[in-house]
Amino acid sequence: MARYCSYCGRKGHNRRTCPHRSEEQKQVDKTWHKKPGPQSGGKSICSYCGGEGHNRRTCWHLKHRISRAEGFVENAVCFALSQYSDNGLGPGSLYERTDRWYDSKATYLVTDGVSLAYNETVLPDDDYQDEYQRVPTFSFTVMGNKVFGDRTIERDIGPAVDIKLDLKNRMVVSHTARLRSFMRGTSEGNIIVGKAHSKYSEELTQRLRDWAYREIREFFSNKENQHPMFGEHDRLDIIRAEAEAAQE
Repeated sequence: MARYCSYCGRKGHNRRTCPHRSEEQKQVDKTWHKKPGPQSGGKSICSYCGGEGHNRRTCWHLKHRISRAEGFVENAVCFALSQYSDNGLGPGSLYERTDRWYDSKATYLVTDGVSLAYNETVLPDDDYQDEYQRVPTFSFTVMGNKVFGDRTIERDIGPAVDIKLDLKNRMVVSHTARLRSFMRGTSEGNIIVGKAHSKYSEELTQRLRDWAYREIREFFSNKENQHPMFGEHDRLDIIRAEAEAAQE
């Protein structure tokens, strides 16, 4: 099959070897078609922290954030379950939920249904005025199974408890306002029928631990998630220096 040049249209050669093009034009083509990356001599930019010379897979800051989140799992799970039990929403507790819109209600029994989700939310940053630190956060939600009633929802979503890790002060921060309002009966549409301060099972506790680790891995595998100080190299260097000094 005959070859035609895309530059001059004649047969027997191509654009790269065309005798009607100057050497300067051919050199421009070579430069233009170079692939980005190591071949061009440029440094790679990490999609997580914005640093040069490495990628997301080898990023120290990504590994550090994952490690901090995973180290928080045990405290978060145990603390959340204890909040439910201590406030009377342990296994065996009963509550009534009313849908005024549909004029229906049902009574729900709490057994071992607790779900969780992982995210990063904000807390005030003590070191920088009017700024916030983005911190590991677990949101727990207790579930109730319908015992009787004409409300159509068989599995009800109860009050949430948010557990955060204050990275600067190295302490656990809990947000239980919704749980306390629920237990007082001041949240709209619910009445506590019977409290139970019983503890949740070890089986559930282990299930939530495993679930938490999966949530963390899924969160950080999302390439849209970046370090809260992305591209702020001086502050990132301080974080790394402090972490490495603490290990010595």
